[in-house]
Amino acid sequence: MSSSTCRIICINIIGISREAGKDKIVRRFYIIASILYMGIIFYFSSQPSIPGAGSVKHQIINNALHIPAFGLLVYLLLKSFSESNLKAYILTFVIVLFYSGAIEFYQFFVPGRFASVSDVLLNMVGVTLTFWSYRRWHLLHYSSI
Repeated sequence: MSSSTCRIICINIIGISREAGKDKIVRRFYIIASILYMGIIFYFSSQPSIPGAGSVKHQIINNALHIPAFGLLVYLLLKSFSESNLKAYILTFVIVLFYSGAIEFYQFFVPGRFASVSDVLLNMVGVTLTFWSYRRWHLLHYSSI
């Protein structure tokens, strides 16, 4: 084997390892971002009721915000996996469903707040829409048709 062949092989191996390291850093970023974002959701769900919170307008806005809030969580969690496969989707679904239920259970003990199954269902709407959008985007950009 010539020295130039060895050099090309070494460069390719280093290039592959750099890419693998880069992917690992990106995945870690999304894991940390997911955890921080879950903390933000927890913070806002821990706030006691505010004046005007009982109005219909406030209730509609509050309920509508569940969809993008949990959709963003799904996106962050999906990006933290190395591959976009069924296992990643199932694990993300289980994490978000558990977290959504835990948040609602916790709100049962927060003054002025109440636990609501409809909030969990709205969260799951955000999950479903994000799964669909993410999968569609992934197929359009990474399929080899």
